Amino acid sequence: ELYGPYSSFYGWYYPDETGINGHYEEEFINFVNSKTSFSKTLNKDLKTIIAPYGTRHIDTDDLYIDQLKRLDVDFVAYQDEVGVRKSNEFETKEFYKKLKVAHDIANKSKLWADVEIFEFEGDVYKSALLPSNTIRLKDQLNSISDYVEEVLVFQYQGMMNKPSTISFCGHPDSIKFYKDYKKLSVELTTEELEVLVGRIYEYTIKLAKDNQIELGENNSLEVKYTDAIIHLHSCLQMQKYIFDEVA
Repeated sequence: ELYGPYSSFYGWYYPDETGINGHYEEEFINFVNSKTSFSKTLNKDLKTIIAPYGTRHIDTDDLYIDQLKRLDVDFVAYQDEVGVRKSNEFETKEFYKKLKVAHDIANKSKLWADVEIFEFEGDVYKSALLPSNTIRLKDQLNSISDYVEEVLVFQYQGMMNKPSTISFCGHPDSIKFYKDYKKLSVELTTEELEVLVGRIYEYTIKLAKDNQIELGENNSLEVKYTDAIIHLHSCLQMQKYIFDEVA
């Protein structure tokens, strides 16, 4: 009743995080599926997401793939656990590489990542959270970006703040972390750029469909571009057209 009319209300996050030790507990799968079943009675179009931990301990065998097929959730955002010092920003590459294979085979939920952008002031779980730094963050993103569809972070609130914010929250260094992050540059290979533009193209098509905008001869995206930059420009122009039409 409060948020249903807003287009920004995209879906449900189930905050009951589970630790994976090899495989999911069957009780957790049943728990998630029952929540999803109920959520569909409220609105069948809203998406669902979970963010489990224990990523380094997952055994991506046939049993795990079978569990993914039975897990009724749209997105699984695995915690990279760099902030809690269970993994480092370089070894996570192999974790998400194996998870991508498993998720591709299961062909059910999308593979996302929950990247930790904090560090502890002292002992893990027993001291305050502080903003991390962009050197570590860049390494975290580089390790997983080839394998996941989307990257979430834990957590923006308190760890980052725009200098102009009127509702400051968190550590004073959060402003510097935000400013450094905005300067962060990511180098892409030609293949990576083509993948990125491909995802932007898919989003643009979905955006048009969701807003009931028909792509006709004068605003078609069906042209096969050989230059990714030109294709990107075409997608952005189409998004501007869609936003103008629905404004």
